Amino acid sequence: MALARELIDSWSKQVSASFAVIAETFEAVTGNPIITLSDGTPAAGEKTVVVRVRPVTWTATDILGNAAQMFCPHIVDICTETNAAGTPNILTPLEILPILCELGKRGLMVLWYQSPNLTPPAVAQMTAAQLSATYSDLYWSASKAQ
Repeated sequence: MALARELIDSWSKQVSASFAVIAETFEAVTGNPIITLSDGTPAAGEKTVVVRVRPVTWTATDILGNAAQMFCPHIVDICTETNAAGTPNILTPLEILPILCELGKRGLMVLWYQSPNLTPPAVAQMTAAQLSATYSDLYWSASKAQ
């Protein structure tokens, strides 16, 4: 949750002109933070980015067999809406780049999903069929093994 709050703080300074509303909610089952950046009320065709912050799968145990404390990077899922064919981008590079750069400089694994055109971005759209790109920095495998 601390990472989500840091991202919100950073983005509120960097992208507030494009995304007037930055809201934080939580997944009901996992409790993972969800950050929604929008230019008002999220709707189809509007400037909206949905970000979910989640820990990597962790199975390590300590010497007593208890779940070990986790010291590793997180995975961040982002979802944006796909542009309609032949139309201008819903999100311009100037709007999406600060979001991606903030994630990249923290060494996070980023999975970028795109909802179909006229379908608002949401956590429900973060499925294998909607996955557009995956990015992890050069040291991702070393970081998650620490």
